[in-house]
Amino acid sequence: MAKIAIVDENDNVIGSEEWDVVRAKGLRHRIVRIFVINSDGKILLHKRNESLKDNPGKWDQSAGGHVDEGEDYVTAAKRETHEELGIEIDKFTKIGKFYIEREAPGGIARRFHTVFTCKWDGDINFAKSEIAEIGWFSVDEIDLWFKKSPDRFTINFAKAFALLKQSLSSEADYRQ
Repeated sequence: MAKIAIVDENDNVIGSEEWDVVRAKGLRHRIVRIFVINSDGKILLHKRNESLKDNPGKWDQSAGGHVDEGEDYVTAAKRETHEELGIEIDKFTKIGKFYIEREAPGGIARRFHTVFTCKWDGDINFAKSEIAEIGWFSVDEIDLWFKKSPDRFTINFAKAFALLKQSLSSEADYRQ
């Protein structure tokens, strides 16, 4: 298993460690979160497999995961979209970043989350070991669903989705 990149308080890489050690010691690390958007403007969301330790059975962005040793954020985004969704993406747009600290299964999660978007209109062949189901939704559908049932989404979904909405709003303002 690949080691996870460990970072300092300014998100500079300072080493690497195994996942369980990272969690147990509460070491700061990096996460990528990717929203895949099709040409109709629909956003791909996935429901996490019930067998996962963190946020089982919850809905989340299209793909995401840890930044491994030797990777930068974009490289990790490419790897995660391939591993989780079976797609090859070359161009990602960074839409924001946030930091969280929270208790999590096995210890403490201290993470810098960098959020990306990308475009995709092809087939999705998702990893059933990580993903229970997928769906394409409009921003308004997600917004309404999240407001009615926030407990159906992962803990950090709200922050990532807020960045997505802000990004899409800025794009719309720019096109006018």
